[in-house]
Amino acid sequence: MKVVYAIRGGARGGAGGDAVQLQATRAALSRFGVESCVAYGESELAALAPTADIVHVFNLQTPASTLAAIRIARGANKPVALSTILWDPEALVATVAGSLAGLPPQVLLPVRGLVSRTVWAGVSMAPQVLRARMSDSLYAANMLPAARMAIRAAAILLPNSFAEQEQVVNLMPFSERKETRAKSRVVVNGVDSAELDAGHDLSRCKWHEQLSRLREQYPVVALELARCDRLKNQQGLLRALWFETSVAIILAGPMSSGSGYCERVRALANERPGVVLLESVPRDELGILLRSVDVHILPSWTETTGLSTLEAAACGCPTVATIRAPFDEYVGGISFPIDPVRPDTIRRSLHAALEAPQSRWENGARRIRREFTWERAAYETARAYDEVRTKAGTGAVLR
Repeated sequence: MKVVYAIRGGARGGAGGDAVQLQATRAALSRFGVESCVAYGESELAALAPTADIVHVFNLQTPASTLAAIRIARGANKPVALSTILWDPEALVATVAGSLAGLPPQVLLPVRGLVSRTVWAGVSMAPQVLRARMSDSLYAANMLPAARMAIRAAAILLPNSFAEQEQVVNLMPFSERKETRAKSRVVVNGVDSAELDAGHDLSRCKWHEQLSRLREQYPVVALELARCDRLKNQQGLLRALWFETSVAIILAGPMSSGSGYCERVRALANERPGVVLLESVPRDELGILLRSVDVHILPSWTETTGLSTLEAAACGCPTVATIRAPFDEYVGGISFPIDPVRPDTIRRSLHAALEAPQSRWENGARRIRREFTWERAAYETARAYDEVRTKAGTGAVLR
């Protein structure tokens, strides 16, 4: 059996949760004898789709590109599996709009559809550069029809949680929701325990000296492991902990040189004492980094899972994580929750995590490593492929 994975062209460098999910699932599926390759963008997919038994498309957050990929696959008479990787876009727009207006989230969330339409009516009058950046985004109101067509055209939907499944279902007209739910199969995200446990001499890690200097000056070292992006909310983290003088902060992840947001984060990091920017940490050093800090904080405005929280929890690192995610399904009872709209929750949960008994984190690590693995994700994905192939009258992967 051969699968062609289709993903946005910008994912080639491996940045982003969708790229990590694709590569980890692909590697684990190879153990089931699934042959595969990756098509980055439409031209590569057009060349590879005719060779596939199934085309597996990633990420409904870019509906125009996703729909184009599905149309290429369908044009080659190939069934499509769609990993949606979606979190309520209208709720995010309403939350951010409320935050900018100084309103609590519960005020605007009940009318998030109206808020979203109002915001995007304003965006339509914004400069062309801003409109171009958002032209292929589910956060743009005119992308809903493309998202619905993609959902209809997929043979099977693979959300990462039951909460995400319902978000996808609720994008559809009421008359189509039952059918949409019926073709959804939840596939969890996971951690690579072998990668996280890779043995390294701490002193050979490039960031070791910076961490050692922080340790000499600060009782607590907090880490956010994420690419620099408005949705990951590094700026909000820095502001929330601005006067926590006992806490040093490491921001680890790529920072785009052309991003105004990243430049503002750099400026804040230079102004606030005890902040270190690590733009490049090799994947096989993540485990030792996570075990070398006191707490991992992910204050994102939105996450479909929050892979870095899973990885931190799997290493026994105390974790503080956003509720704008399927929090309960993945880290409920392990991480302490935060609402990015309310900076005080970041501070309170940080201190709660530091005061929690070590047994909480040890038990949490065992649970994550048992319940959330890429092997489980691969098995669930293979079952979904079998379901699609059975309907098409072809052979199964799992026997």
